[in-house]
This record gives sequence, C-alpha cells and structure tokens, in this order.
Amino acid sequence: MAEIGVPKSYKSPKHKLLGFFQRSRDAWKEKYQVAKATIKRLKNWAAKLQQSREQWKARARHYEQELKDLRRELEAQKT
Repeated sequence: MAEIGVPKSYKSPKHKLLGFFQRSRDAWKEKYQVAKATIKRLKNWAAKLQQSREQWKARARHYEQELKDLRRELEAQKT
C-alpha cells in the first residue's frame, strides 16, 4: 500500500508514462463531458414533459368545467 505524501516511482520511462497519463486524462474528460451532456439533455426533456403534462391537465380541467356549465344550462332550459 502506498503511503500518503510519498511519490510513487514507476519502472517505465517518463516519456511513455506522460503519453499514457495524458490519454487517460483525455478519455476521462471525454467520458465526463458525454455523461454531463446526457444528463442535461434528459433533465431538459423531463422538464418539457412535465410542462406539457401540466398544460394538458389545465386544458382538461377547463373543458370539464365548460361541460359542467353547458349541462347546467341545458338542464335549466329543459325545466
């Protein structure tokens, strides 16, 4: 187990390690950026879906109220 504060020594030449570490870092950043973009896209999609759902609910409530009013009006005309 490596101790904290003690630099790790590698057997490979530094010029090879440098390339490996840079590729590793770039791959990690790419993976993170793709995940971040996916999360943002999904959050936006969920927000739009929620907004659409609320609009449809409001529309349905409006038409239900209109139907009740028309039925009351029809009943009033019958009597």
